[in-house]
Amino acid sequence: MRLFGGNGALQVGGLIRTDKAGYQPYDLVQVSARVSNQAQNQILPGLTAILSLSRPDGGAFWSQSIPVGELPVAGRKELSYAVPLANAAPGTYSARLVVTDAQGRQQGTASSAFQVLSTRDSGSGLTGSINADPQEVPLGNPMVVSATVHNQGNADLAA
Repeated sequence: MRLFGGNGALQVGGLIRTDKAGYQPYDLVQVSARVSNQAQNQILPGLTAILSLSRPDGGAFWSQSIPVGELPVAGRKELSYAVPLANAAPGTYSARLVVTDAQGRQQGTASSAFQVLSTRDSGSGLTGSINADPQEVPLGNPMVVSATVHNQGNADLAA
């Protein structure tokens, strides 16, 4: 959390977090954020919260801008979103909250990080099938068995 205040700046508090520290590449990330009025006796009008998730390379992954409106003294606004990863690449992702005032000036920020795990370690995303032909055979007779494996994960796996 980072607070801004003094010299005419608004006193805005911010917090952002995710429900887990690590996710599989197809999980939903539950993002929670809070914007709070830290001023002793001032109503904060016209605030906007911008929530964003960034990939390990810093590129934008997801972003949402939410009008917070007016925050009374000691007031706060809770925000929550479910963001699908959709086979995200492994690595460290960042979650960021930026709070701006009615003129678009940044008044507060908060950030946190989470991991998208590699399917190389978990095997998540592997699917397959086994087929036998014929399905029933008398004891001692031959049967052809075939198997198929599909890697729908976020990392290559050695055979």
